Amino acid sequence: MTDDTILMQLGTTNPGRTDAERTQWTDGLRGVIKSLRQRSVKDPEVVASAIADFRRTYFKDPTKVLNL
Repeated sequence: MTDDTILMQLGTTNPGRTDAERTQWTDGLRGVIKSLRQRSVKDPEVVASAIADFRRTYFKDPTKVLNL
C-alpha cells in the first residue's frame, strides 16, 4: 500500500455504531489533524503514527490500527 492509501484507511472510515460514537470519532480525529497542522507536520509516518495512536485510544485496544 502507498502512504496515501494507508492514511486514508486509518482516518476515513468512521467506526462509530451510534451517533454519539460517530461524533466522538470525528471530533477526536479532527483534533489530531488540527494538532498536526499547528505543528506543520507533513511526514506521512508521523501522521500515520498519530492517527494510529488515536485509533488505539478510541477503541481502548492497542491492536486496533487498520480497518481489517
